[in-house]
Amino acid sequence: MQQFLTSSYTPEGFQDFLYKTLKAQKIENLSPQDYKKSESPILSYTQIALPKTLKQDNDKKICFYAFEVKSIKAKMALHTEIKKIFLNTLFDAILAVFYEDSNPAQFRLSLITFGFDPQKAKRTVSNLKRQSFVLGENTNTRSAQEHLQRLHSVKSIEDLENIFAREPISTDFFKEIIKSFTDFAGSITFPTPQDDDHTRQFVLRMFSRILFCKFLEKKGVISLEIWDTRLSENYYHDVLKPLFFQTLNTQKDKRNYDLIDAKIQKLLQDIPYLNGGLFDPQPDDYAQVAHINTLKIPNDLFKQFFEILDRYHFAIDESTPIDQEVGLDPEMLGMVFENLLSVLFTDNKVDKLNSLRKKTGSYYTPREIVSYMVKSSILEHLKGKTNLDENKLKALVFDYFHEFKHEEILKIMSSLQDFKVLDPACGSGAFPMGMLQEICSILEVLDPHAQAFITLQSPKFKEENKDKDPTYIRKLSILQNNIYGVDIQPMAIEISRLRCFLSLVCEEDKEYIAPLPNLEFKFVTANSLASPSLLLNYDGYHKDLQNLQEVRIKYFLNSDQIIKNDLKEKFQKIRKKILDRTINISDDQVLADYDPFNQQSVANFFDSEYMFGFSQFDCIIGNPPYRDYRKIDKKTKEVLNKMSHIYKEGKKSSIFVYFIERAKQFVKENGSIIFINPISYICKPTDFPLRNFIDNHLQIKTIIDVSNLKIFKEADTYACINHFKNSDSISFSTIEDIGNLWNLTETKLPKTNVENLPFSLYPLLKKIQNKTTVSLDKIADIFCALSKTFRQDVCMERDEYNYKILESSNIFRYDFSSDTYIKNITNYYTQEKIDLFLNNRLIFMARMTKTIRACIAPKGFLGGKINIIHNTKINQKLLLGLLNSKVINYFYSKRFFSTHMSGGAFGFDTESVGQIPVPQITESNQSTTDKIIALVEEILEAKEQNPQANTSTQEDKINELVYQLYSLTPEEIKIIESNNG
Repeated sequence: MQQFLTSSYTPEGFQDFLYKTLKAQKIENLSPQDYKKSESPILSYTQIALPKTLKQDNDKKICFYAFEVKSIKAKMALHTEIKKIFLNTLFDAILAVFYEDSNPAQFRLSLITFGFDPQKAKRTVSNLKRQSFVLGENTNTRSAQEHLQRLHSVKSIEDLENIFAREPISTDFFKEIIKSFTDFAGSITFPTPQDDDHTRQFVLRMFSRILFCKFLEKKGVISLEIWDTRLSENYYHDVLKPLFFQTLNTQKDKRNYDLIDAKIQKLLQDIPYLNGGLFDPQPDDYAQVAHINTLKIPNDLFKQFFEILDRYHFAIDESTPIDQEVGLDPEMLGMVFENLLSVLFTDNKVDKLNSLRKKTGSYYTPREIVSYMVKSSILEHLKGKTNLDENKLKALVFDYFHEFKHEEILKIMSSLQDFKVLDPACGSGAFPMGMLQEICSILEVLDPHAQAFITLQSPKFKEENKDKDPTYIRKLSILQNNIYGVDIQPMAIEISRLRCFLSLVCEEDKEYIAPLPNLEFKFVTANSLASPSLLLNYDGYHKDLQNLQEVRIKYFLNSDQIIKNDLKEKFQKIRKKILDRTINISDDQVLADYDPFNQQSVANFFDSEYMFGFSQFDCIIGNPPYRDYRKIDKKTKEVLNKMSHIYKEGKKSSIFVYFIERAKQFVKENGSIIFINPISYICKPTDFPLRNFIDNHLQIKTIIDVSNLKIFKEADTYACINHFKNSDSISFSTIEDIGNLWNLTETKLPKTNVENLPFSLYPLLKKIQNKTTVSLDKIADIFCALSKTFRQDVCMERDEYNYKILESSNIFRYDFSSDTYIKNITNYYTQEKIDLFLNNRLIFMARMTKTIRACIAPKGFLGGKINIIHNTKINQKLLLGLLNSKVINYFYSKRFFSTHMSGGAFGFDTESVGQIPVPQITESNQSTTDKIIALVEEILEAKEQNPQANTSTQEDKINELVYQLYSLTPEEIKIIESNNG
């Protein structure tokens, strides 16, 4: 294996590798004549070994191929050709090598898998994916060898997918980097004492710069020798600072290496000037020579950190959802930084750095979700702007296939040129980068050499980039024209810019790396939820905005430090003029918070026209934060109280709700808002203000329920993808497998209010809740027995001061267990509640269970976090029978389907339970209700005598009588029975 992984590609070596790992049967006398030519000149291929049947995977077959290609780095062209070749094959997966005949020193070992269409129950190439290890001479194969050793025990295609998955590498790398982060943060001595937040920002910024430089090293731009900590006993000051600030941030003719050791000078002098803000020294970087003895970072920390980095393969070619290289690529680096930000710079942060070692959670949106959302928004934009055939556009956007003519291609590219997209809570840039990749891929399919695309650019852009790589040209244009991001965390914005820089550098020839663009006006640190309260309407204001925009345009691609400084000065003068004109209009001076050239400043407002030069976008996309309303900070609540109608109406919503409201202000009339957010808002009673807002101001085009997927590994969040756009109907889908995003089974619903969506999805709900029923909260009082958990006051033995308690785990249908007691009851209950418990037989209903479980408890029992139903206006035993029936379980699970939690459990919050429909008792149904009461009494008597008594016969009879109460037909009863197991 080691020889195959580290040598040039040969067919014999590949055959031997397959035989010794997968026991694949060789094809004898294999020769170059066996190669098959595809219609495209970019590849030829041959079957390198006989197909292998995976008996433990339903006889699925894996086949083995070698592809001779023009470039192993190709993505879109190869993707299209592979689909053509294997469209009608019977293989379920392909293990293949991709190599260049002219240079077989490096090659890719790839697993190619296909999608599955659940409707047609067959394989499809619409979700074809290629996952690869880069192997061969002079490559770091340590992680590859570790993973590929597992080929010996492969029994299924899923086993293969796990071997070629990037997630284990991401997890391992995150664990190691968080440990290293902790070591640095605990060992650095600053010139003056600093708090944890300052320390974390310093270390994270230093890590981001080092990792960026590691990618430059893999491109051959920076020498491997630069990471030798033996170069200096004061490595940070003598090597890293000159690398960051005096080299990458300084034009070659302006560099001063007088105080730098000659050996280090030699390593630095040929490194290009990169510009772009990443290496601009910040005030808390302590870049001045004066701090050489006061900022102390032990060399051993760098040595250990570099040893960690050396264990991983850095992938220069950025992965996409359909073409993934197993290694640390810019996208995975973004995911790692997102994890770090989530742990270190949000409400989830861990106060004690030592405990960070245990934190490995991710709140990063999976790339498949990002890709789907991005593609959907692009498709909607193209449909509206080009009026071309929708199916053809869908094939282009989702399958990278097209048959458009030249005029149509220009029309598509022109509409994409004008497509403006905002992520108002961009984090480390997953969605902006996803948009960059997808637009770039579509442009590549339409115009492989960017010959037509370049004609759409400005004369200056053409001149400055005429000899550049086509992909570089596309990405630079997309950054300039299409994508924008906002986040309230300065470090998040820095990481977003870093990812853009990496994406561009990956496409450049190492001999001609140009200075990076300036992204200060593309990603801004600001509070997206707040508008400036100042009145920006003085005479000349729009002229000043126009002048600011002219500065932005010139600044984006300017690399001359003198000109950049002049542009900064001009921008600040105009900005000061605006401040001076508005300062007396309001006592709120938030405009002064916005300084795009200070990476640590946070604008406590967001105004697109003031910050970006235009007011609205074609698409608002992202994964807004899900912070619980109880954890929203006081300052944000004050902002929401001023600006949010939803907040004023309800004040109990998660913070993502207000991003939906705010997005409406940012989006154009016929634009798209597409968010992934908690699905509970559809049914959760406290989210009624959001539902009202959507009904009155937005229209839902698509909802994709992904709540059954574990989207965010350590977040108990059950999500959906919402696409808000003008539409005559609502498309609703539920997926159990993330791969099915490309083959959705959609339910088309007529346009309806969000409040009525469950009734459209499950029409039987209307039959159960009708004019003859009344909601439970109208005939009974309901409250949650306790809002906090019992602590040390719970005990197993009773004395004269203790009382029996029931919690959800103690409650069953018609029965309960009582093995715990509580003392100090006045710490938990008001006297009014104590009296209620001690003097009444009450209905106790469990929470956090899959189905409704209710019982009647004797006097003197107290409740934990459960529902107490009392003061009923109908017979208590009748109500108990109804609550435990299949009808009510069906009604609740469908009416409040979006509030389910892990394993299908529901919270059964008091407000939702209060909406359960109860039949009104009349002469015509009195006899039925009497029979239910009698059966409930039989059950209670049997349970009292023997808690293990089998009462299924009585319960079945109750269910039959309840069906009669709700006048259900045999067909409707079948629906309920099938949903109750």
